[in-house]
Formats: sequence, structure tokens, C-alpha cells
Amino acid sequence: MTQGKMPSKQKASQGKQNKQQWKHDTLEGLTKGSRVWFKASPVSWQLGTLTSVNTSLTTECIVALDATSGPGSGELVTTQITECVPANPSILDAVPDLTSLSYLNEPSILHDLHQRYGQDLIYTHAGPVLIAVNPFKRVPLYAADQMQHYKARANLEQMEGFTPHVFLTADKAYKAMCQHGQSQSLVISGESGAGKTETTKVAMQYLAGLAGGTGVEGQVLQTNPLLEAFGNARTLRNNNSSRFGKLIEIYFSKSQNISGALIQTYLLEKSRVTHQLHSERNYHVFYQLCKGVSAEEAEQYRLPADPMHDFNYLNQSGCSSIEGVDDATDFATLKAAMTAVGINHQQQTEVFEVLAGILWLGNIQFRAPTDDSVSVKPGAAVANAAALLQMSEPALMSALTSRNIVARGETIVTQLKMDGAVDARDALAKATYAGMPSIFAF
Repeated sequence: MTQGKMPSKQKASQGKQNKQQWKHDTLEGLTKGSRVWFKASPVSWQLGTLTSVNTSLTTECIVALDATSGPGSGELVTTQITECVPANPSILDAVPDLTSLSYLNEPSILHDLHQRYGQDLIYTHAGPVLIAVNPFKRVPLYAADQMQHYKARANLEQMEGFTPHVFLTADKAYKAMCQHGQSQSLVISGESGAGKTETTKVAMQYLAGLAGGTGVEGQVLQTNPLLEAFGNARTLRNNNSSRFGKLIEIYFSKSQNISGALIQTYLLEKSRVTHQLHSERNYHVFYQLCKGVSAEEAEQYRLPADPMHDFNYLNQSGCSSIEGVDDATDFATLKAAMTAVGINHQQQTEVFEVLAGILWLGNIQFRAPTDDSVSVKPGAAVANAAALLQMSEPALMSALTSRNIVARGETIVTQLKMDGAVDARDALAKATYAGMPSIFAF
């Protein structure tokens, strides 16, 4: 069955109907003295009072903007009525659920969130959706007594006395699973810096506290330092930005206790391994390794005296540290987390050797004896990279300077030019790093 194009007259009629419906939903009933939001610019709204109005969409109106001396005591603005939307009464300021607003429009939503944010109420409901606004500071919302408050909910339906919180959202999902015997999902989304990583950790901590008792919950929580070390980095907008997607499945036993977890990662930003913008960083784990190892470990991993300066994959952005973050301490936390999830000392050593090998790959240089081929400059970079990645130097050199093409059962070896060799080196570093999460049996 195919759907034909809508006749132009029908389109015009529908457009007019939609326009009138919009008028009915937002402007009908507005009279002199009505409180409205005036669109002062494409990105801002100002609260004011209508001093004259005609509900015709083609008619101008006059809005008295609010000022410090009181509502409607500021500048008079003459504008089209279409540039105004109704405002909610002040009694609805900072309501915990946006669906309680009389008028649900853009400025009213932003105003409500702003009012709550000013009181450190960073969570707001929009029906079943929880909106979280990053406070960019520590807020006293996650103490043990607050967790206990939400755990005390008698059943899924009990909502009175429970304000919006990620604890409440996680609690509803858990109780729905227990009550209905069906799997539940928490979808955490938002732009960079919105707080997705922290919200995920808080939700997991609540579930661990709610359904723990088997000891497995501790291992589940210890995956967070691992995921952040290998998948997070400093960006221009966020000091701990997650540069990959993840699906975390938490399994529960018949007794409704946590019995295991499966963590899948995808869409890793591989380009960050070899290139970073100015003032950004590579993945946290590289800095943790270089700053947190002992002198003996530094020798074992063949690290130079000044890794932040000597490694090309770390020195190009001009940023090697984050204010308030101790990479050396985080390295100790990382090793403890690896031990907790079952990665033994030997396996940890192998992981760190691969990381150091990736860094040495970035220092490998090439020379062009002819216009049609390049060779690897001998030195510490290629020797250390080969040793750490457990390859022979000739094999590594060949892999970086030539390409094998199989055609009709025959293998044809072609020599790479300078650009191709550099790309091959970086591609090897990115592919090696991208494959590392697969070694973790979460």
C-alpha cells in the first residue's frame, strides 16, 4: 500500500488548523494583566505582564517586563503576540514534576528547572522521565540515610514523601522487576558534561545497596574505575567525559539479589589514542600508568624519564594533568579494581605492557630513501614497542612500511609512502587499544 502526496489545498487547510489549535492551546484566555514569557532573543525569555492584548495572531501586544522593583514594573515592549507564551502562576514555581504545570512550554520548563537548581534540587520529574541537571559541585544527596529513605518504600505505587531522585528511579525499576517478574531498563542519556557517568555510578551504588548481600555487588561496582580509566578522557567541556557507549546488564537471582553483570562497550573514540585537541587529554589510563608506577615498574614497562614530554601521543595537546585529579592515586585504585574483578597480577602486567607499547608506537619515526618507499628509523621507539607488544622488530617494521594484498591466491607486497606508513602506525595503535576491553571478563 502506497501513500500519495497530500494536495496543496489540504496541506494549507491542515496548516491553518494546526495554527488555530496552537492558538487555542497557548493564547486563548490571555487578557490584560496576564503573566507571559516574552521571547527576548533566539536563546532567552523574559517574564512580563500583558498591558494590552488582542488574541488575533496578527495583532501586536504590549508587555511590561519584570524588574527588580516588581512584576511588570520594567521596560514596555511592543511585540507580536506570537512572541509570547503563557506563564504559570508563582505558586507553581519549583514543582517537582513538570506535568503539574498549567502551561508546559519551553520557558516554563527552563524556569522550573532553574528555580529547583538554585535550591540544589537537581532532579525533576517529567512524568516517568527523570531530568538531572549537573550541579558541578558536591551536593548532599547521596548519604546512607537518604539511600535508606528510598529503600523503605513499601511498594511500587507509594510515591508520597519521595522527591525526584536517581535513587527513586532505580528503586522503581527494581520493585517493578520484583513485582512483575520482568526485566527493566534505565536509559541514561545527555550531552557531554551532563553527568551521565556519575548518574550511572549512583544508580549502580543504589542497586548494590538495595539488592546486595552476595558479595558480587562489590565486583560490579569495581568495574566503574576500570571503565572510566580506559574509556574516559578530559575534553574541552568535561574533565571526565565518557568517550564510548556502554550497556550494563545486572542479573538478579530468584531471591532478588545481584548475581552477576555483563558490561558491553561500543563506539569507542579510537582517534583520541593518537590525536587530541589543544587542552584535551588522551584516555585517563595512560596518565595513570605514567604517573603511578614505581621506579621498578617504570623500568619494566620501559617508560622514559619524562613520559608526559617524551611520548608523542601525550605531549601534543599541552595538557597532562587535571585540577583536583591525582592520576597516581587513581592508578592504585585502578589496580585494586582489576584485582577485585579477577584480573591477576600477571594479567595486569601484560595490560600495562601493551599500554606502554602503544605509547612507544607513537614515537616511531620514518625516513624516505626513495619517493616510493619508506623505512623505519632504528632506535628506542621501535625496539621498545616491539618488545612490549611481543613482536620481533623486523616484523613490526615490515607491518608499518608495507601492505599485503591477496589477489587470486597470490600475495602482492606493496611498499607504503610516508603518509601511508604514518597512518599504518596510528591505525595499529588505535586497533590495539580498541581491542583491550575484550580482555576484561566483566
